[in-house]
Amino acid sequence: MGFPKIKKKVLKQIKPSKKDVEGDMEIAGRIKDKLSEVLPPEFRISFTGSISKGTYLKDSKDIDVFVLVPKTVDKKELKKIVEKAVKKAFPKSRREIKYAEHPYVRLYVYGRKIDVVPAYNITYIEERASAVDRSVLHTGYVREKITEKNRDDVLLLKQFLKVHDLYGAEIRVQGFSGYLCELLIIHYGGFDNLLKAASGWEFPVVIDIEKYYKRDEEIARKFSTQNITVVDPVDPNRDVSAVVSDEVINRFILLSRLFLKKPSESFFKNIKMSPKRKKLFLKRHANLFFLSFPRPDLVDDILWGELRRFGKQMVKYLQERDFTVLDYYMRDTGENIIMLVETLEKELPPRIPVLGPAIFREKNLDNFRKAHKDAVLYLNGIRMVALEERKITSIEQAVKEFVKGKTIPKDLRKPVKRYKLTQKIDHKTLEEYLFWREIFRRQN
Repeated sequence: MGFPKIKKKVLKQIKPSKKDVEGDMEIAGRIKDKLSEVLPPEFRISFTGSISKGTYLKDSKDIDVFVLVPKTVDKKELKKIVEKAVKKAFPKSRREIKYAEHPYVRLYVYGRKIDVVPAYNITYIEERASAVDRSVLHTGYVREKITEKNRDDVLLLKQFLKVHDLYGAEIRVQGFSGYLCELLIIHYGGFDNLLKAASGWEFPVVIDIEKYYKRDEEIARKFSTQNITVVDPVDPNRDVSAVVSDEVINRFILLSRLFLKKPSESFFKNIKMSPKRKKLFLKRHANLFFLSFPRPDLVDDILWGELRRFGKQMVKYLQERDFTVLDYYMRDTGENIIMLVETLEKELPPRIPVLGPAIFREKNLDNFRKAHKDAVLYLNGIRMVALEERKITSIEQAVKEFVKGKTIPKDLRKPVKRYKLTQKIDHKTLEEYLFWREIFRRQN
């Protein structure tokens, strides 16, 4: 199937219908009317995010409502103002306080998740008093620059990223934000053009749509660019792609190449693994260990920051004890955190050779013999070797010692002490892991 046919078929599945859009706009209008009734007349209601720009996927209908207040309002009052307004406008609806740069209200009404965010009413970026203030400017910029064809291409890009777990700026994913997707499509002029460009990216990649800077080197120095920098068109001091991890960028490049070599509708679909396919994959993989512990009561951004540190520390600990860690994967079930670790070795040999000095260095040799007086010593060529007993030979022992250490992030110490380690496969975690790992076999 050719690329144009694939695009048409995929868009039919992911693009909201005219009826969907009308229904969404009606709900947005109701929310605006109800909030306007309880807010002072100098406050303005604005919709940001993908719904307001026409770049939202059919199955993603969350609405971002910004309550824009005059700059004379004290920042400390923002939470109270919005919380009071939402409570008054929707007294029977479920709501909760969430936190970003400052608190906002998450409202559940009309079968939707609505984020009501306070921000200052600004016209220019120089006026901003908080990070969220620029969101309205982002919306205005995209609506001015984007074409109808580009909107379709943004949907294709979002779906392409979403099914490969590369979409979303939250710390769990460290992927492409919706705004970044829009800017990339605007810059390259379409989905296929972006994939062609990405398949040939060489780091550092610098994108400055509004040409704020004279040279790419100037941007790379300013933002310490390692892989990619996308200068925010409404704020030249911000890198829109700063949150995107190296791994996400690398995977996007590889997926772009794979798609261009063999375009397929399957790149836009969530694929379930059959038992037969799973069995085949397991043959290719080494030793899988599943470490689980109770999920601490933390907001996602804090939790995933701690989990990333925990994962890196544990891998480092295992590597320092001579285990070859091929990869690891972490999953939040809601009740538990599951960490899958894949190692080349299940157990290590009971003894380890320690290479000593050459026989010509008499003093060093004597010191080495004293330091390893209980070990078996032998000569290997011109070097003395000590055969020492290995203190840790299994993953079980290594994990047991690791959880006693003080390097574990503070908020994870108590739950981690209640860990369970098993090689009994947790199928959901395994499925996600294999899908993430087996990028080159995406089409097999």
